[in-house]
Amino acid sequence: MKKLFILLTILFPILLASQNLRIAILDLQSGVGVPSYFGADVSELIRTEMINLGKFIVLERSQMQEILKEQEFQLSGCTETECAVQVGQLLSANKVLIGKISKFGDVFTINVRIVDVEKGVGEFAESVKANSEREMPDAIKILIEKLSARIERKAPQEEKISPAKPEIKPWTELGLSERQFNRMIEKGGNSKDFLNFKSNGLTYEDYIDAIENKRYEPKNYLEFKLVESRDGIARMKRWKRINFLIFGISTGVATYSLLQSNKYYNDVNSLYSQYKNAEDKNTASDLHNKIADSIKKGDNLRTVMYITTGCAAFFGILGILESIWQKNYQREYNKVEEKLKLVSDFKFSPFYANIEILKYSW
Repeated sequence: MKKLFILLTILFPILLASQNLRIAILDLQSGVGVPSYFGADVSELIRTEMINLGKFIVLERSQMQEILKEQEFQLSGCTETECAVQVGQLLSANKVLIGKISKFGDVFTINVRIVDVEKGVGEFAESVKANSEREMPDAIKILIEKLSARIERKAPQEEKISPAKPEIKPWTELGLSERQFNRMIEKGGNSKDFLNFKSNGLTYEDYIDAIENKRYEPKNYLEFKLVESRDGIARMKRWKRINFLIFGISTGVATYSLLQSNKYYNDVNSLYSQYKNAEDKNTASDLHNKIADSIKKGDNLRTVMYITTGCAAFFGILGILESIWQKNYQREYNKVEEKLKLVSDFKFSPFYANIEILKYSW
């Protein structure tokens, strides 16, 4: 009983250490004469047998692909120790299995290496042979037993292995995505100025807009946006006045054209009655010419009416849109004004004082 207790005491740390290991199994490379899909299939069998052991944390193939895709890392052709170490670091794995399947005649040979991610070296290698594809599952079981035994023997001699800490990216600290951070740098921005903008209630898009307009201080940028909004409101008011003037003129012309065309058409009816009762050819010919002239004038006026009605509709709709745009500019103005009041030394800005004067002089 005492010997059994001592044996369990020795084996327990070994098993505990091995269970904490994270192992990434990369797709084996297919050698000459081996189908290209064979490497991935055999790797999946190795992964399944390793999971069935229950001694290691084995990363799923889909999980590895997703993480490596996010890091934009190309996994194909990764057979060297240096590449395996990089993959292991990205996946927070302790060990990485790489290798190759070769074929000599009808015999398949599986050569694999276990790479220690922390030390950056290949720890050991193992190989098995299969006389046919049918014998491959049995060969893989033998391979897994060899690998497991060697990993467990090495586990107590290693320092305590902990998953690699994820690197803190600069954009994470700023609350941005990588794309947003790169765009900010390309525009000539920096983290310090962005945080200054953010602390004053401004957004990422505000900061990008400020850089593009060469306004590098929150207060200066907000004053610029205030004037921009003010100008937008004034511009919409001017355009609305012009549009509604054109709308009024077009409506008046269309109404006049409609009334005059109706008058000419009424004259046609009257002239036609006289034409039917004409006593001589000269009188009939004269009435016929008057009827044709009245119809022509009526048709021309109807054409003018259609055109001016279309113009009136167009400029009326444009005026409504300009009213909406004016309200948007006004909302932007009010929002910028509130933000500007929160910026330090706001009350002492002579620039803003001028704006306050202009604000009521539009």
